[in-house]
Amino acid sequence: MDVRSYAKINLALDILGRDGDYHLIESVICEVPDLYDEIEILPADELSVEMPGVKQEENLAYKAAKLLGKTVKIRIKKNIPIASGLGGGSSNAAAVLKALGGNIDHAAQLGMDVPFFMIGGVCHCTHYGEIVKPIETNLKLHPKILPRKESQSTADAYTKLDLTLTGKNREKTAALIEALETNNLQGVIDNLHNDFEQLQAASCKLQANEHLTGSGPACFTIPPAHSSPC
Repeated sequence: MDVRSYAKINLALDILGRDGDYHLIESVICEVPDLYDEIEILPADELSVEMPGVKQEENLAYKAAKLLGKTVKIRIKKNIPIASGLGGGSSNAAAVLKALGGNIDHAAQLGMDVPFFMIGGVCHCTHYGEIVKPIETNLKLHPKILPRKESQSTADAYTKLDLTLTGKNREKTAALIEALETNNLQGVIDNLHNDFEQLQAASCKLQANEHLTGSGPACFTIPPAHSSPC
């Protein structure tokens, strides 16, 4: 079977502190329908994944199939840049889980972004990110993705954060959710934020109206008009 694996952007990302090996967060995440990886899943005698740039055993799509005990051959054509903050690996895992009959409980075992991709659309994500609630909106967004040549792992980005400076914009997150629910595009644009933007290296010296897509270096803007579904 052939499936698509969509990118995401964080419209809001508040990092609320550390809890053991994980960070507590509050986030609003939006799927990007015009940027996706292409995945082919074929019957096989043993599990394997073909994708350049990531070792098979470290590939989340491989881990997803292994978690379900499936012996398939997975081929991934990457269009989402690796380690960019666009959620490509988590999206690949969710796409494979859905194709092979997995569920959101399986997703949480693979990574905190994976449950979002099981639902897609626009969601409010809390705790470590694995508690996912869809946001009902008729608002049309058209995020313009600004990829960067640099890459950065999520784990590395978290180690560089000053947690005394994070979690200060939750009122903007609440305002952003209200703007989505009331179809107020300008309200969404006015309340975009991401705590990783405190990192000068990660933010790539953001220009006006640019925001990080997640923890990595890729950025996005949302035009105020001429938009299409998020």
